[in-house]
Formats: sequence, C-alpha cells, structure tokens
Amino acid sequence: MKLTESGGCAPLWRTMKIATVRELRNRYTQLLKWLEAGEEITITRRGVAIARLVPEKQRAKQKVDWTESAAFGLDRLKLRPLTARESAELLDYNRGPG
Repeated sequence: MKLTESGGCAPLWRTMKIATVRELRNRYTQLLKWLEAGEEITITRRGVAIARLVPEKQRAKQKVDWTESAAFGLDRLKLRPLTARESAELLDYNRGPG
C-alpha cells in the first residue's frame, strides 16, 4: 500500500493527499504530519472518497489578562508564598505512605 498525492483541483500551493481507510488506521502518524504541514487528505474506501481531513486553521493568540489570574487573588488575600521547606513537606504529604 502506498499513500498517494493527487494534483486534482487543489490550489497550486497545496497538494491533495489521498489515503485509504486502512492507511488511516495503520499510518496515522504520517497523515498527522501531513495535516500539520497544512495538507488536506481525502480518505477513500474501495476507491470511493468517503471523508476529507483538513488542517485546523491557526487561531490567533489571545491576549492574556493577568489581572484575572490566581496570583493576583493571592495578593488581595494577603497570603504569603510557601517556603521551600513548606513546599517540600506538602509534596511529601501528598505522595502518601511510601
């Protein structure tokens, strides 16, 4: 079995990839690499196209409002950070009996 490329009606900057259901099951990591590279993949069963996988569009990074973070809440509550010793004791306690 060989994963194939098809010129089809795809734009010049993108090549349509074609894979069978079996190839999707057995070689999904290769197909994921194609998707990460921006390729579209047509899935076929017995030579008939049954699905099309398209890469997720890049989402614009959202700006983080740090004033909504838990760290700002700690300052308002007048809590102090744990010392290294307190942190180690807490971690040991959470590990349970060993």
